[in-house]
Amino acid sequence: DRYQRRVHGETRSRRKPSKTPRMSQPVVRVCVTGAAGLIAYALIPQIASGQCFGPDQPVAINMLDLDFAKQGLEGLAMELQDMVNPLLKDVVATTDPEVGFKDCDYCIMCGAFPRKQGMERKDLLAKNAEIFKAQGSVIAKVAKPTVKVLVVGNPANTNALLLQQSGNLPKENVTAMTRLDHSRARNMLARKVNVQTTEVQNFWIWGNHSPTMYPDVRHATVNGKPLMDVIGDAKYCDEGCPFITPLAHFADFPAEVGQRGALVIKTRGSSSATSAARAAIDHVHD
Repeated sequence: DRYQRRVHGETRSRRKPSKTPRMSQPVVRVCVTGAAGLIAYALIPQIASGQCFGPDQPVAINMLDLDFAKQGLEGLAMELQDMVNPLLKDVVATTDPEVGFKDCDYCIMCGAFPRKQGMERKDLLAKNAEIFKAQGSVIAKVAKPTVKVLVVGNPANTNALLLQQSGNLPKENVTAMTRLDHSRARNMLARKVNVQTTEVQNFWIWGNHSPTMYPDVRHATVNGKPLMDVIGDAKYCDEGCPFITPLAHFADFPAEVGQRGALVIKTRGSSSATSAARAAIDHVHD
């Protein structure tokens, strides 16, 4: 199990890197709701492979959905078994919330009632209020007291608030996902100045996950330099903002970010799934 390596004229010996991750940590149990849906289908394999909690962190995944999706849950469970992933220690496919949330360290709430044609926003809010209030109570009852909850299903901010209040969970442990807006906006900025997305830093999203959210570029940098200096395009910038003043910001930028999801739907015929799953992974990881 040892091999030789020559460095600067010396022959040194070291142990080969192990292909099997070291797993001395306790297993982290994660519940994903709406687990038979498209977002969860992209999300769950990333959790199982260590992209969320790290390459040495064993995980157990509870997949929760409604009765009509039971067969889809069972199919995904089979796929996870076929992955033969050494990090994945247990898979539970269930339609019972008390089973799904039992002893969980994290809950990622992808499931929500979708807005249907002709449905008013108040009707959508009422339907999801019923769902997330019930889930909040069950989480408080059976999950670990330290459980962290990420709400992905829209309207995410309202759903998160109702869940937190219903279960009387610590406010700091329940969050709504705006990471997708953040990722979209950073990518737009990076493409504008022709750099890698990771080179855009100190950028924030304020407000709800909706067209009313505001992308704040005041302190954004590109490789340490102020973004506004790097842009060098007065036509792309505007002075003042009804929310934060004084501010130099992109005139069309907030609308572009806020409408990106609608553009994805128009282009591919369905809502964002892979990018939403990746945003959830990054949110929980960071």
